[in-house]
Amino acid sequence: PTHAADGTIEVRNDTGIVFVLIPGGTFWQGAQKDDPTRPNYDVMAAYDESPSLVDLAPYFLARHEATKRQWKRLSDGGEPSQYAIITPSGHDYVDWNYPVENVSWTEGHRWLARHGLTLPTEAQWEYGARGRTTTPWWTGDSPSDVARAANLRDQSLERVDASHSTQVVDFDDGFDSLARVGQFAQNSFGLADVYGNVSEWCEDEYVRRYDVAQPESGLRHSRRTTQTLTERGVNAGAAGHRPITIDMLTPVVRVHRGGSYDSTSRAARSAARDADETSMRSLELGIRPARDLE
Repeated sequence: PTHAADGTIEVRNDTGIVFVLIPGGTFWQGAQKDDPTRPNYDVMAAYDESPSLVDLAPYFLARHEATKRQWKRLSDGGEPSQYAIITPSGHDYVDWNYPVENVSWTEGHRWLARHGLTLPTEAQWEYGARGRTTTPWWTGDSPSDVARAANLRDQSLERVDASHSTQVVDFDDGFDSLARVGQFAQNSFGLADVYGNVSEWCEDEYVRRYDVAQPESGLRHSRRTTQTLTERGVNAGAAGHRPITIDMLTPVVRVHRGGSYDSTSRAARSAARDADETSMRSLELGIRPARDLE
């Protein structure tokens, strides 16, 4: 692709997925609000964001969210989006270079795998989104600074729907719903739209507290726990009961990151986490492809 002077790449209907090589490194994933002298201090940090040290190998991450046209090619003609292609008509214009949405984790995982691609792990996503920063957003500490970098819940959305008025800060990014990919500033890695537009599925199962991450990829899975129950049985002795041990596995939900056009800036911080069942579809859910370094 041809880069403009500012490093951006024009996204057209025939544009393929452009990957950025993200350097490996060790970083603190997550955030905490208890000690300003410790890593990733953030007064908005949630209970499930407690920092964890992760060591990542280099990997590729898509420059921006997968577009509707890119998804159509990846999925042999699939068009899951609820935002249908609309003929140019002022502000209602939706074209093929908007992010694909309404994609479940299962769909995204399956179709990317067929092309040798993956969803990023939570650690890969956050490391890429941070762009070597430790502040709540790669833009800094102030929610107002995010306006130049993200399509989030803002005055434009509030003007068309007054129920969307619980903003962390009043700013206007110029979009009341989805925006074409690549409309906002890029971070130091050259990644665009890491906050807002559509929330991006990650590979990991959701865990309440970060456990030890797999080396190089940062992948985490939920833990199995055992629970002893008492079962009534015919041959279980005089009392008629016997102990049994079974595996209890928390229902699998997968993480998505970055928030959407209807998210507050707080919900779109680099460390902020959200999760849904793998079958979940939403016009606020999309994908950002990743690829292992080979």
